[in-house]
Amino acid sequence: MPDNITTHMKVDCSQAINKYLHVFRNNIDGSKHFIPIQKTLDLINFDSIRWISIESDQNPIGFALLSSYPNSWDINLFHFIDNSAFESGLPVLLQKIQGLFEEQKNNRTFVPSLLKIKFPLALHDPRWSKILFLQKGYNSIKRMEQKVKIDTCLDRINKRLSKFSNNEESNNKDIDSTIRFINFKPELFGEFVKIGHAVIKDTLEEKLYFSDYFSIYDSYQNNFRNLISGEQGFFLPQYSFLAYKHNLLVGLSLCIEHQNHLYITEIGVLPQFRSQGITSNILKKICHKAHNVGYDELYVCSLEENIPANNLYRHLGFKEVKHQLWYLLNMK
Repeated sequence: MPDNITTHMKVDCSQAINKYLHVFRNNIDGSKHFIPIQKTLDLINFDSIRWISIESDQNPIGFALLSSYPNSWDINLFHFIDNSAFESGLPVLLQKIQGLFEEQKNNRTFVPSLLKIKFPLALHDPRWSKILFLQKGYNSIKRMEQKVKIDTCLDRINKRLSKFSNNEESNNKDIDSTIRFINFKPELFGEFVKIGHAVIKDTLEEKLYFSDYFSIYDSYQNNFRNLISGEQGFFLPQYSFLAYKHNLLVGLSLCIEHQNHLYITEIGVLPQFRSQGITSNILKKICHKAHNVGYDELYVCSLEENIPANNLYRHLGFKEVKHQLWYLLNMK
């Protein structure tokens, strides 16, 4: 490990940001990413985030933003001025983060048990990073962002729903009459958490809520609380539903607006009620409301390993527009 690579934790981030961006903007390899990085930094609330500066001989070569959550620490954004800096600086950054975990263990009764690194595949060579992360015991999952034109999605939903009805004309109805929807209200918080946890139970998504100190249910509840408080984007209760089939609670949707785009952050149905057109009806409900207020596109995020969901999205016309590798390290 290079002796001249160091890391520094910042509380007041403004000076560190300006210093780094000045170097980054004038660097040939980094210049093409300057504008998106600048825009991302402008949107961040640094009161709840630690800035870690990576330096070589006291010159900034990279940075990372570390967020603290009840069950995990997340590196939501990191970057280096070029691939050489990346290869020398990333191992030092990971060592720094793991050192912080050890400090937490020594100084406090609670430490998060999961380190989650959201790795932007487009910025650095994923082959090299994969070797590094896997050698250090990280598990990797691929998270995909997909989008579709709402008119296209509605057309394909109607065609898909025809197989769930003996009468094709019934697809012209707004929603299957056996499905009832209730919009999010604060007093229904517990119901949303209950059904959301049941939908992801025993799936790969459940790993994202793993914690030694909280149950999976409690960790999911904390994540949902962060969602509706606006931490991930402007929460949209009018697009967030509980879905009932014959008066049984069977599914849900959760939506936000982020950078003027409509995102489904969660959509799902209980295992015993899948393949009955319920998810398609939930999507149809969202699309109708979105179309009526002028949204043109719909975004959804999913894990690559969630093959049934991705098959549905592909059938409905969703196209992948961005993806990340998430590296998960169990720190217990």
